[in-house]
Amino acid sequence: MFVASELSGCSARQGHVSIVSVPSMHVRRGALIHRPFSSDSRISQLSIVAQATKGFGVPKPPPKAEKPKPPRIPSKGPLCPCESGKVFPDCCMPAHDGSKPAQTLEASVRARFSAYRRGDKEYIYSTFHPKYADFHYEKPMEEAREQLEADVAEACEKYDYYDLLIQKTEMKEGNEKEEGEIAFSYKYGAKGTDPEGFDRTNEKNRFLKVDGMWLFVDYQQFQYNTGALMASVDKQSVDAGPAAASKKFIPKWDRKE
Repeated sequence: MFVASELSGCSARQGHVSIVSVPSMHVRRGALIHRPFSSDSRISQLSIVAQATKGFGVPKPPPKAEKPKPPRIPSKGPLCPCESGKVFPDCCMPAHDGSKPAQTLEASVRARFSAYRRGDKEYIYSTFHPKYADFHYEKPMEEAREQLEADVAEACEKYDYYDLLIQKTEMKEGNEKEEGEIAFSYKYGAKGTDPEGFDRTNEKNRFLKVDGMWLFVDYQQFQYNTGALMASVDKQSVDAGPAAASKKFIPKWDRKE
């Protein structure tokens, strides 16, 4: 802050002002520093100047270091039935309760898989494309919807599902609609039976994104009984001897005749 100059030691005599010169003083950081006055001027001024500590041209202080954010504490709860290794509130629960739709094809398949395991029929119904029942059952609309509800109910009530494996996802390009396919496999079997004897099913599902939600459109599927297949392979290996057991199967199109 700057302070205006002052005149000191003035006296009036016959309309004439006589000036008594006083030294100039500069106030700097609380200390008075005497400076010589100039003799060139008939009027000497006493300038009291307070040095500015802030303003244009003054270097800015270094920015304060940001405090590190505390680590995110994961939610507590049971592990998600989709077998992702995450707890249910941090995985499929937001999709099931409608607070956040599944954002990817894998998340959509995991949410449907966990819903079948939990018996959440309402959520499963919501994931079908509106045209799925009409196309799949080839029945009038009402009959097709009723059949779909009956099939979902049976799938939830009579079967158990395990060992979901996501294999590949692929987005369809050159299409105005957001469309994608995903390949995966899982085991399923009747409730109350030994999971070791469950069949492994391989599926390729097609989804369309409608209003921000991936909807199940159609699928391709094939399955095999893991236990029977392995038993068959083991038997063939034993019968044929060690050499046959170590022999690698080569598809016909890769064989060199």
